[in-house]
Amino acid sequence: MRAHHHLRRMLQLSQHVFPERDDDMYDMTKCSSSWLERYETSGRVLESHHYVGTTLGQQHIINGNQTSHSENDSNVVFTDFNQENHCLRITLNRPKSFNALSLTMIRKLTKILEQALEDSNVHFVMLSSSNEKAFCAGGDIKDLRKGIAKVFFTEEFALNHFIYEFCKKKPIVSMLNGITMGGGVGISISTNLRVANEQRYVFAMPEVFIGLYPDIGASWFLTQSCPNMAIARYIGLTGEKLKAHDALYCKLVTHIIDKEEHFKKLAHDIYTVFKSSSTNGDFTTVLKELTQFISKYEKEARSSNVKFGILDRYRRVIDYCFGEENAKSVKDVFRNLRLYIEQHPSRCDADIVFIQSILELFEKRASPTSLLVTFEALNRGKKSNSLKQVLDMDKILCTHLTVRHDFLEGVRAVLIDRDQKPKFKPATLEEIDEMALVQEVFSEKQ
Repeated sequence: MRAHHHLRRMLQLSQHVFPERDDDMYDMTKCSSSWLERYETSGRVLESHHYVGTTLGQQHIINGNQTSHSENDSNVVFTDFNQENHCLRITLNRPKSFNALSLTMIRKLTKILEQALEDSNVHFVMLSSSNEKAFCAGGDIKDLRKGIAKVFFTEEFALNHFIYEFCKKKPIVSMLNGITMGGGVGISISTNLRVANEQRYVFAMPEVFIGLYPDIGASWFLTQSCPNMAIARYIGLTGEKLKAHDALYCKLVTHIIDKEEHFKKLAHDIYTVFKSSSTNGDFTTVLKELTQFISKYEKEARSSNVKFGILDRYRRVIDYCFGEENAKSVKDVFRNLRLYIEQHPSRCDADIVFIQSILELFEKRASPTSLLVTFEALNRGKKSNSLKQVLDMDKILCTHLTVRHDFLEGVRAVLIDRDQKPKFKPATLEEIDEMALVQEVFSEKQ
């Protein structure tokens, strides 16, 4: 029964993955155009910018004291700078919304990081959250029903790529204290050090339940980081909720801190105690010493601990049903799941219960269109040459999918009416012309 309980909890959590919106103004004139223009053309890092605390929320230059901030539209992201150790702390601050990324947040993060990259006083960045239960629960999906999907995704993916480039020049430490999903994964996955709070950390990409698919470069990093393609497919197709050790197993996090109080102390000490021997912020030195500093706080994450994870427990089933050898399509995955049940008649077997839960999830909650798109995107992501190439693909796919029936219906069923009974169209894989679908949604033409 553990597998049934596990997937039921995953569905319950998906109900608030994309919380209510704030009153952001979606005005393209407010975007940080310098990096966006470079992302659109060549993806190069911006040439000049200066880090100043002006309209970026409230910036505080302090020496070791945590400041408090209330949540409002102008303060959805705030910064603190420690002059002694040259750490810029960036805090996501929509706690009531589990820090769901709004367009305002994306633009502020972009501008703050642009300035930080060019400021020689900033040697490294710490990305954190004002909500103890969540780092970031994803994109503010309800906003995408307002007709600004293309703007939102263009700027979100530009930020994702900018963080990837930023982290080649200055280290970023992401303190992943809780729920880290969708867009929250996007802004943290490329950071140099990703520290998970073992007691609260949750990773998931549950977009197939709302008519989308795992975007933010997931087709790149899942296929590059996971132990094999079967696990990458399993995570993408099921929206699996991963705890810290599973995430470490897939290289989605770099460190695990075992207790809440240890995690908080580490976050405090990175900002106030850590000091690099490099006086000029040499990238290699700062990153090496940060890694050593964090490792002192880390609970030993030996491979033997992975047995407590869902991926290790059901690795045999996942490899058989989702692996490249047996699954050339989503229909093959369905066939493999059913065939495994036939070959193992004991209904009390934990593997069988696990498979039955997956089939029920696919048949009752997931968009067939989303499953097909996810499968194809992961295949393309594995063959891609760069994150930038996958993010360009993501922008095309998201622009297409957010105007289709399944997205509107998925948002209704999961987030608005919350009846968890989506009526996707087409309703089954058999009703979909897979080749025609791929040609349509992967095409730049609209």
